[in-house]
Amino acid sequence: MEGFEQFCGGEFWNDTLIIDNTWPQFTDCFMHTALIWVPCGFLWLLLPVYISSVHEHATNVSNPMTCVSMTRLFCCIALVLLSFVTLILRTDGKASSRSLAAFLGDGIDIATYVVMGVLSQYERIKGAQPRAVAFFFWLLSSLCAVVPFYTMIVQKTYEDDLLSFVVLTLSLVLRILGLVLTGFNDTQGGSEYKRVGPMPCPETTCSFPSYLFYWWMTSLVIKGYKKDLEENELWELPPQDQTTTQVPKFEKMWKEEQRRCALINSKLLIPGADKLDLTSVEPVHNGVADMNGATSQATEKTSLLAKQTPGGGYSTNLTPPEGKDRKYPSLLRVIVRLYGWPFMVSFVQKVIADLIFLSTPLLLGVLMSLLSERLPGKEWQAYLVSLVIFLCIPVKSLVFAHSMFRSSRIGIQIKSTFVSAVYNKALTMNNAARNAATVGEIVNLMSVDAQRIQDLFNIFFFAMTTPIQIIVSIVLLYLTIGPSIIVGVILLACLIPLNSYVASKQRTLQNNCLKFKDTRIRMFNEILNGIKVLKLYAWEPSFREKIRSVRAKEVGILLKLAFLNTIMSLSWDMAPYLVTLVTFATYVLWDRNSYLDPGKAFVSLSLFNLLRPPLTLISSMIMYTIQAQVSIKRINRFLVSDDLDPNAVNRDDSAAPHILKSQQKANLSPEWNIYWDRNSSPSLTNINLEVEDGMLVAVVGPVGCGKSSLISAILGEMEVLKGTVTTRGTNGLRPQQAWIQNATLRDNVLFGKPYDRSKYNHVLEACELERDLTILSAGDMTEIGEKGINLSGGQKQRVSLARAVYSERDVYLFDDPLSAVDSHVGKAIFKKVIGPTGLLQGKTRILVTHGVHWLPMVDEIIVMQDGKISERGSYEALLSHNGPFAQFLKTFLTEVAEESTDDGDNDPQVREILERIREKVENVTSDGASSGEELYDVRRRRRRSTLRSDVDDRQHSRKMSRRELDESTAISIVPNKDAEIAGSVIGKLTTVEALETGKVKREVFGVYGRAAGMLAMFTAFFSFCIFQAFSVAANFWLNNWTGIRTF
Repeated sequence: MEGFEQFCGGEFWNDTLIIDNTWPQFTDCFMHTALIWVPCGFLWLLLPVYISSVHEHATNVSNPMTCVSMTRLFCCIALVLLSFVTLILRTDGKASSRSLAAFLGDGIDIATYVVMGVLSQYERIKGAQPRAVAFFFWLLSSLCAVVPFYTMIVQKTYEDDLLSFVVLTLSLVLRILGLVLTGFNDTQGGSEYKRVGPMPCPETTCSFPSYLFYWWMTSLVIKGYKKDLEENELWELPPQDQTTTQVPKFEKMWKEEQRRCALINSKLLIPGADKLDLTSVEPVHNGVADMNGATSQATEKTSLLAKQTPGGGYSTNLTPPEGKDRKYPSLLRVIVRLYGWPFMVSFVQKVIADLIFLSTPLLLGVLMSLLSERLPGKEWQAYLVSLVIFLCIPVKSLVFAHSMFRSSRIGIQIKSTFVSAVYNKALTMNNAARNAATVGEIVNLMSVDAQRIQDLFNIFFFAMTTPIQIIVSIVLLYLTIGPSIIVGVILLACLIPLNSYVASKQRTLQNNCLKFKDTRIRMFNEILNGIKVLKLYAWEPSFREKIRSVRAKEVGILLKLAFLNTIMSLSWDMAPYLVTLVTFATYVLWDRNSYLDPGKAFVSLSLFNLLRPPLTLISSMIMYTIQAQVSIKRINRFLVSDDLDPNAVNRDDSAAPHILKSQQKANLSPEWNIYWDRNSSPSLTNINLEVEDGMLVAVVGPVGCGKSSLISAILGEMEVLKGTVTTRGTNGLRPQQAWIQNATLRDNVLFGKPYDRSKYNHVLEACELERDLTILSAGDMTEIGEKGINLSGGQKQRVSLARAVYSERDVYLFDDPLSAVDSHVGKAIFKKVIGPTGLLQGKTRILVTHGVHWLPMVDEIIVMQDGKISERGSYEALLSHNGPFAQFLKTFLTEVAEESTDDGDNDPQVREILERIREKVENVTSDGASSGEELYDVRRRRRRSTLRSDVDDRQHSRKMSRRELDESTAISIVPNKDAEIAGSVIGKLTTVEALETGKVKREVFGVYGRAAGMLAMFTAFFSFCIFQAFSVAANFWLNNWTGIRTF
């Protein structure tokens, strides 16, 4: 210590100079060391963080040299020069101190300000804004310069050493100027500067003071004050809040969690695996580790545990050996890993805010003590304590606001991530998992459960430091009034068993409530999907009662939860008052000499007031935690359900796809067993199918024979337990039920593909959509409603077909694409698109159809029956004998003959083809039994149909068929004149929703009051007034009580 004093030229610290003085005087050693080393050391220690922060926020486009950046550079250069002047003054002996510490301090100042000047220009060159390190450096430097400045003023050093005083004053002014300049942004330079979006959030480019004090929000607040904000006036989300940033991080960590659980389960499933070093083993199919070294890329679509069956299939087994527990991926673990660090920052900020808040009563006690003593010459101490109390409030509010903002941001990020994860999972689930999860449950997971998890973080921010607040408050109370607080602590402990019981009941009720909510949403979804049938049959009352019965059960559970929440809230709301009562009563009654003076009483009351918020939050925290816990388990259970096997279809892309001539084929191996659900019987068995390149293959068979299942199996949407599926190139699907999105007709056809006008027009012409464009109000720019509500069935099928054709795939799968179009339109589409001379000639096409009149024009016919291929071959080969194909045609044509007696819209050429097919079928299938009544009925119906066809031919050219009439009626459902005028856009089906602006009308409050019950509203208001009256009266009573001393 003596060596350090010699280095400083005096003592480092002197309590007498600071406390027993009329002003706070610090030693020269302290001013030459601590007040210089602290800000400079802060900058040097955080220099790597500073540089990395500049790189992270750099735009790599230099900002121009503006007045702000030039002033920053000027401040640094001027401070370097002033430090040199101070150093010269010390050398010449004109300065007050010539110690080694003083010379070293001047040298550190010179080096630090040189580095600061270089960093300011580095920020400008990189296109970044001033960072937090620069702000806190200038703040610390300014505060440390205040001490020697007021020391010179009090000691009147300017009378003897005016030059040193001027240098110090200029140095303080320049430091404050440098601090102020950190709040100004540099002008973004370069025309190549890329914005985040059309209206980027200013938070991404604001300076640190602007971020610290939320100045970047000022423009939006002012705009909102002047006028009602519209959606297009809001900023784009910052990059860290967008799902494109959060979801990939979540998926990466979720895969790692799946791999971790897979390795743990592998130890349970594979004998001796627990003795292996699994850290170097890669999991296969995200399930069992491959001990032979063969690895496979695991994705979120891969089942948890998988193994190859002897037949080469894909099976899942999550059952560990007897007596061992199965390990599932933990969603909570992923949340902690992904958001643990931001949450810890928020937690530290909240702890700092709470400590500042808890220190206020202690500072208040110190202030009251100083005011009561009124020592002469010590008034500055009371002013200093008052200033600290005054600064504690804004500093606490600032740190508190940032902690709350960060916690709310974490909640929003978690909600958006979970919504995306649930949605992505719904697209990859296998059929067994899809049957177990209803639509209502999936909707609730994305809306109710995700929202409850976000709500937890909103309330958890307030309650996450509750234990610290309670412990610190109790310790301070113990130091203030002694052991009397122990009785209050015992009272608080008595509430724990009650709340544990209530929490367990709440958890059970929350599970039941969400189940009823899932049921209600599922029923609503089914009603909305079938609303047309429901209206036609006048089933509204019965379905209304069903929904009301489910809702009544849900409301009953909500009512029970409300009662439990009331009990818990009442117990914790009363706890602070009861603790105050028993503590003060114990303090007074325990010792008759104990005197509760005003200072001790009000300090204790302040501490009890600090204890009240955390105790009040406990009940809300328990409720939200239980809700979030149940929601996390529900989402976790949904995310770990089985997915479709991504390896069910083998992809061979070695041959590059060609647009005009395909080199792809679909190959189904022998003994092919495929399931929709593992728990059910196989949908397809003993399939052996190979489709050559460029072939047109038709798949026919009775209803329910497995035609659509064959298409789904090729797409990998079914589980292959035995056999293999191999395709090359890309697949294009035209499903049986057309999927139409709420967009323009052009967007529905393009489906994200680039717009090629020539190709687009060619596709529309081939798919018979040109006539429809002339009827639609805005042509192909007409908005199509959700599920194609303003299109007919035939139009939806043709739009879906045009989308598949425009996508230019290698293998096309058509699932009955012409079922909803007229016969002559179907003939044209088959000729121009699907047939041998159509747009898709040379492509591999698999056509599932009930239109037997197209079969003579296909390359091969697959006949299916009971999930098996009963017969295959060319049209001529299959009709050469009385096989399954001939029997199918006979049954089908008999049904068509019965329907055609009332339907005259068949195309003449189609009828001619059907007649020839009938003759061949009759020749093939005719025997002794066929010459009887059955064949006579068929020929009679055929003659009747032929007679009517002559009339149809004469009327065909001037009369629209019934289906065409339906189509023209459907497509005429476009916005009326008023809607077009209101929307100012022709062909726009939807209009902008009108929003109410201005003040809330009194009628709205009246509606809420009547809904809640006027008596209940009046009782609540009256109770609140009584509560406030008693709270104020308690303070007056305490004041009178402390003024009475009993002996």
